[in-house]
Amino acid sequence: MKFYGIEMKGIYKAEILSSLPVFDVDDLGRLVYLSTDDTLYLNNGTEYVVSATKYIHTQTIASATWTITHNLGSQYVSVICVDATDKQLLPAIVTFTDITSLIITFSSAISGKAIIIG
Repeated sequence: MKFYGIEMKGIYKAEILSSLPVFDVDDLGRLVYLSTDDTLYLNNGTEYVVSATKYIHTQTIASATWTITHNLGSQYVSVICVDATDKQLLPAIVTFTDITSLIITFSSAISGKAIIIG
């Protein structure tokens, strides 16, 4: 199963819900995607914890440098860049500034979207 580009192997339960279910220790490994906050949660045997969140940055004005504040709380996130036709863009450099921001540098000015998963 792939979820936001994350390859998951093994036994899993995954579903899309609008609120977290009542915690049950027997649901260890259960994955719940909350449509209300666009977040993937994992039952770790003690509680539901955030497993992955995403932020989508739209760069409407073409630029060779995209400075993005994602506020995901993790410095080393996954970054996917696409143009207006959803073709993947390959940046020259991605600088992981801190746990809330990053800078994407391209060889020329371009517009598009950056999907950041962390």
